[in-house]
Amino acid sequence: MKNLILLLLIACNLCAFSEPKEVPHKTYKIIVKNNLSADENFALAGRTLIDNDYTIAIKDKDFYTIKTAKRELYKSRMGSYFLNFSIKDHSISVTGECFADLTLNFGGVRTENSSFKICYKGMNGSLEKDAFIRMADFAKKMGTEFECVTE
Repeated sequence: MKNLILLLLIACNLCAFSEPKEVPHKTYKIIVKNNLSADENFALAGRTLIDNDYTIAIKDKDFYTIKTAKRELYKSRMGSYFLNFSIKDHSISVTGECFADLTLNFGGVRTENSSFKICYKGMNGSLEKDAFIRMADFAKKMGTEFECVTE
């Protein structure tokens, strides 16, 4: 009986350590921490974008910033996003903007495409949350130590 209780306690502790770190609600910026210089981080972000089939729309070596071109969120849904990178010594900050590419016409009143910054909020399956998941997945490809910034 003692062995069974001990085994259950060990299993519970292992489960607690294996759970992923929770992302705080309303996180809009992910900072990837590392020990690289700004030049090395600029090259890392650029290589990671190219290796993952992103198109770089704007890159500024003077201010160490990169902006990607719009990318479809899903092939079947009306949404797209782009990512912004602000690069410094020892860190890469990732933010983004999401677009609901849907135009409706109600009796002559036309609604235009709406845009909003990528933020970890909303229901599962929403454009905002799906765009954040894409942004977070990309940040994980550049490092393992992260800081989340909330609104």
